Amino acid sequence: MKRLLFCFLFVCIAGTFFSFGEVSAADSMTSFLEKLFVLNGSKQAIVVSTDYEGNYKAAVDAYERKPEGWVKSFDTMEAVVGKNGFSTNKIEGDGKAPAGIFRIGHAFGIPYGASITKLPYRKVTENDYWIDDITSVQYNNWVEYKGNPNDKWKSFERLNITPYKYSIVIEYNMNPVIAGKGSAIFLHIWKDSNSGTSGCTAVSEDNMLKLLKWLDPKSNPVIIQGTGAMIKEMMNNADETVLYPVKVKVNGKEVDFDVHPRIVDGRTLVPVRAIFEEMGAKVSWDEKEHTVTITRGSSKVVLKIGSKTAFIDNQEVELDVPASIINGRTLVPVRFIAEGLRFNVGWDGGSRTVTIDEDA
Repeated sequence: MKRLLFCFLFVCIAGTFFSFGEVSAADSMTSFLEKLFVLNGSKQAIVVSTDYEGNYKAAVDAYERKPEGWVKSFDTMEAVVGKNGFSTNKIEGDGKAPAGIFRIGHAFGIPYGASITKLPYRKVTENDYWIDDITSVQYNNWVEYKGNPNDKWKSFERLNITPYKYSIVIEYNMNPVIAGKGSAIFLHIWKDSNSGTSGCTAVSEDNMLKLLKWLDPKSNPVIIQGTGAMIKEMMNNADETVLYPVKVKVNGKEVDFDVHPRIVDGRTLVPVRAIFEEMGAKVSWDEKEHTVTITRGSSKVVLKIGSKTAFIDNQEVELDVPASIINGRTLVPVRFIAEGLRFNVGWDGGSRTVTIDEDA
């Protein structure tokens, strides 16, 4: 009887532990994806994971940000990656898939594939190649060439092949391109579930079609790849993973930042000094009160870090999002400040660009 009671208690405790672990993992992933949304506006994410380094058999989960939060769009899919697993330091020809967080690029494949997906699409012909010759200036680029490719490059990939019937470019080693760091990284159709790739991620044709139909470039989709441990490290360093940056132009001139702008609850927060000194305003910081004051001519805006109460020319107003300090820089809601200083503010959602211009 005691033995039965002990077993019962162990099962209950173990069950509680494992359930808690699953919930914690789900919470960590949700928090991770939300950080990527804040920085990139990414509402879709594909997560490709393996159990250990060197393993080519992977799982794929697709997540989408809905009004109720991040949800899984499909059941977990089987996948294969590089035959030698994942690497955080990929080199050409190592048989490994690159670990990291990458943009989803255009789709390509058979002529009628454009009708399947919302992604930009390019149909493939027998004259299309992806160059993996590290000595070529065209390394890691798609090239159309009607001559004999062997006379032009030491190494290349033909794109008019069966595995690339339906394919998506994973934007790895593209901006800038570094010779020898790996090329032709795609999401495509697998040969089978027991064959690793040269460095791409591959799924069944049915699942490839699901992903193609689901992905939407307006959602700034990303793909996250790596072992569980690698992805955990990415979670710890997600705060500056900027793939779809918010740009700010003041009177037509783009402003450079050492801490990137981000979107919080629909409001764009920008580093205060970098922006407003460019606009000819004076920015001062009160360490004791944790307030920032921005003045331009007779206009004055005062904000307190963490508070939704602000002042424009001594008149109290409520903010949707408070000012905050991120990586040593004070970020403030750009529209509120700029309009308070009598500037015109615009937003281009397609290019994720804020424009600030002199009031005419």
